[in-house]
Amino acid sequence: MRALRYMKRFSLIGLSVCAGCSLKWMILDSRVLASVTEVNNDSSSETMRLKHVQILFRHGARTPLHLTPGIEQATYPANMLIRPAPHTMVNMEFFNKEGIELLPSVPSRYDLHYQKTKLKGGSTSGLLTTYGQDQMYLLGKRLRKEYIDNIQFLDSFDPNLVKLKTTHMKRTKESLRCVLAGFFGAENLNKNGPVRVESNDTRDEYLVPCPNICPVFRQINHSAMIHGSDIAEFNEDRTLLEETLGKKHFSKNRVRFIDCRDDLIARKTHGLPFPEHITPEIIDMVDKNATKLLFYAVCGQHEAERLVATRLSIGRLIQVFLDNIQDVLKGDNKAKMQMYSAHDSTVLPAMSVFGLDVTEWPPFGADLILELYEDNDKNHYVQVKYLGKPQIVRGCDKELCPLDKFLEEISPFAISEDEFQEVCHSNILEVIAKEMLEQEVGEIEDEESKERSDLAPGL
Repeated sequence: MRALRYMKRFSLIGLSVCAGCSLKWMILDSRVLASVTEVNNDSSSETMRLKHVQILFRHGARTPLHLTPGIEQATYPANMLIRPAPHTMVNMEFFNKEGIELLPSVPSRYDLHYQKTKLKGGSTSGLLTTYGQDQMYLLGKRLRKEYIDNIQFLDSFDPNLVKLKTTHMKRTKESLRCVLAGFFGAENLNKNGPVRVESNDTRDEYLVPCPNICPVFRQINHSAMIHGSDIAEFNEDRTLLEETLGKKHFSKNRVRFIDCRDDLIARKTHGLPFPEHITPEIIDMVDKNATKLLFYAVCGQHEAERLVATRLSIGRLIQVFLDNIQDVLKGDNKAKMQMYSAHDSTVLPAMSVFGLDVTEWPPFGADLILELYEDNDKNHYVQVKYLGKPQIVRGCDKELCPLDKFLEEISPFAISEDEFQEVCHSNILEVIAKEMLEQEVGEIEDEESKERSDLAPGL
């Protein structure tokens, strides 16, 4: 009965989670506003007051999470690539949502997992590199120019006005540190003691998809991450890639585009060499297919499951975004800015919710910003930016979207914690996606598949 109730709700909304999203996704314009504080609205220019900003960003460049069979490992020398960048050193302390301090000496389960993979040169997988630190520092400098230098939205860092949250992973914490250093200056921040940051060490962090606690989402994630390369649309490219890398490496499992991309993009980002047979065309092909599979993992492979998948992967964060806006309007939220340090598997489904182009993998340091504006008549508008450029969100025809319209279009993707738990433990997939479940008939998960299915994709 629960499944049927959700089916009714989803059918009312339709299957428009990423309207036209069978990977012919709508590519949207990015038309820059004439001025930061003046917005062209219905052919008349009127001053808009910026009231609140929410910033979601992916961490900076890191060492790879996965290695590719058939390619000699790249060398990641720890003494060169993993050195702390002195200009980013900000003192920070981390607390969970109950206010209990998280000790730096206790790594997250994700960091413990990544430490198992040792890389040539002395590094381990998943570490923010010095280059990644500089990427995030420059993002902070850009934000400083936008919100301090240009429009004086902020004067300096005030913990009452700027709220911070990160996933409980070393690279996202360090990325936030670097953004803050670029934004507010490390020396200025350190004058007032450690910066306080929320970072939950629980298994149900809403800043990253959680297949480990949500059986329904785990099934969706498993289908894409474990069986994705068997999908018919990937057959030709998968065969080409396996032949390029050497079929002997894939006698047990198919090549995994996401894992391969992870290795190749880390090399490319850090200027490390590729074997001659890994051509730019091969890299582009891997990137394209991996991006499709990431979308399938976080937003669903089948149209019928797309809304369910998207709500379970990112809906709790969307609910937080919308609650923050409503609390600002009610006067319950005094913060002017809220920042979230997260992952590719956070940014991409959020982009899908807003109706943005999701045919390209969010790069290291990608930022997605929600700005809340108020006009002279107390009307409210939302503007979404991606990589610093204003976007047109779903259901709107201008970059500045009336708040009522924005809420009407985006609210169906939000999900409360209670509803999240209920949907996670329902049988809704049995009703809407029998085809997906048939992929696993008779399957016996090995330890690697089980571990991969329990982990969020990308990251």
